[in-house]
Amino acid sequence: MINFGVIIDLDGTLIHKGNATLGASELIKYLKLKKIPFRIITNSVGRTPSELAQKVKAVGIDIEQSLFLNPIIALDKFLVENNVKSFYFVGPKKIAESLSVVPEYDDYPEYVILSGLEEADYNLLNRLFGYLKKGSKLLTMSRSEYYITEDGPKLDTGAFTRMLESHAKNEALLFGKPSAELFRAALIEMDLESSSVMVIGDDVMTDIRGAKEYGLYSVLVRTGKYQFGDELKEEPHFICNNLIEIVDAIDVEYPRFFLSARRTFN
Repeated sequence: MINFGVIIDLDGTLIHKGNATLGASELIKYLKLKKIPFRIITNSVGRTPSELAQKVKAVGIDIEQSLFLNPIIALDKFLVENNVKSFYFVGPKKIAESLSVVPEYDDYPEYVILSGLEEADYNLLNRLFGYLKKGSKLLTMSRSEYYITEDGPKLDTGAFTRMLESHAKNEALLFGKPSAELFRAALIEMDLESSSVMVIGDDVMTDIRGAKEYGLYSVLVRTGKYQFGDELKEEPHFICNNLIEIVDAIDVEYPRFFLSARRTFN
């Protein structure tokens, strides 16, 4: 019986600049073959799980849409459980419409929610600033300051979050990585404890830090956003150059994989 699972970051880890990373397809096939439970988590909120599944399938990776998790899932749960109706949502219309709650407010909302600011302009940013100065609380889906596209790096939601926090003196509540919310959702779905799950990612400040803070086994892969020396900023349990090495490591060393000391492929 399989008693461990895998959480995998999407952008930069499974896919990068519109292509599958080395070993990405092999890793997913291996997990399916061995019946090892896994989930794909991402701070990206511009696409629905169905669209994410189509995105990875286009580069040769077959993953069911039910296996994708993003911060919107955690946000929706928060809104419902706390009976929140007063909020201003910033992000794609289709994502706003996917929420279980329809917003309503008068002068200013109880919450400002940052989900995506690709269409942001000065007027919108100033409106958000005004709400926060009046007393709205700030919620954000990500603290990542940039993401990488085929055209190069672009500012991410975290950059605007930090700006608004600084000038409005209003600290945001985070729903994306490295917050525990996404990791917790994945563990619940897989019905596993944090001590028996590894997280694979390319970003030490979101994937690795979040994994370690939540008691998960952290694996840094040198793809995507990885830059030389990142492992010194937030030391992972395990480092590899690509996902093929992860397949080899699991196949050879499971179940001792989680009990071993930090190792590095040179």
